[in-house]
Amino acid sequence: MFYLLFGNYLVERSAISEADYLAIKHKVQETNVKLGLIAVSEGLLTITQTNEVNRLQACMDKRFGDIATEKGYLTKDELTHLLSLQETSYSKFIQLLVNCNLLTLDEIAIYLKDYQSLKGYTDSQMAILKSEDNDAVIPILLQLENKMHTELISLTIRNLIRFIDPEIYITKSYITNEYAFENLAIQAAMGDHNIQLGFSGNQESLLQIANIFADEEFSAIDADSYDAICEFINCINGLYATKLSEDDIEIDMLPPYFYSNQKMKCENLAVVTVNFAEYAFDLILSIDSPIEYM
Repeated sequence: MFYLLFGNYLVERSAISEADYLAIKHKVQETNVKLGLIAVSEGLLTITQTNEVNRLQACMDKRFGDIATEKGYLTKDELTHLLSLQETSYSKFIQLLVNCNLLTLDEIAIYLKDYQSLKGYTDSQMAILKSEDNDAVIPILLQLENKMHTELISLTIRNLIRFIDPEIYITKSYITNEYAFENLAIQAAMGDHNIQLGFSGNQESLLQIANIFADEEFSAIDADSYDAICEFINCINGLYATKLSEDDIEIDMLPPYFYSNQKMKCENLAVVTVNFAEYAFDLILSIDSPIEYM
């Protein structure tokens, strides 16, 4: 995720052209291989085992390697070996910048310092961002005070990475009391906490989520495409309900709803802008604050 943020920053600073950035980004994406595919190519997992672990990720908020070791398909040493074969996207991006004679390592170091200063990140936070450990990276990017906001949004981002696009990145997160939207799919969960999680965006971005998750080709935002998006949101809320239940916190999910061209009022509404490919949409999250639609 960090290489995408830093790459966009380099374009904004005119350190590299947008065309060069897109070309390097494409090369990085070409070499990004999922852990399951590496495991199959190394003869450590079968395709059947890989598919099973992928399916389990829909109901378990865990990384592929962690599930595979819990199932007994991989030993810890085998997992360590596989992870060593996976370079971070950030390291590939930096190497390509140098190899293509776009920037020197000294120039990259200067831009990194500028980026760090602009964002106010500490040295330790920058090290985490470069590691691309999403469990640690996402809370740094969100910088939200409410623990439950951070937990559920982090869970949502992890599942967007797993099931929608591995190249997803966050460009904005904020708290507001009023929000206008074009299209919104949202689900409430009620109980010890009252939670409402939704996806808001234009037709193109929401259709892309529906198409990828359902593995279908929807042509318009309608009941069918909204159902696909809402099913995805329901899976995320289900994972979070399971996590809360481990702490004796109970919530029950209600049927999802969708709205168009309205405005909402809500105290402490968390909004996170998510980007993937040429699309962008907002995650909307309310915890223990009612939403009023206008």
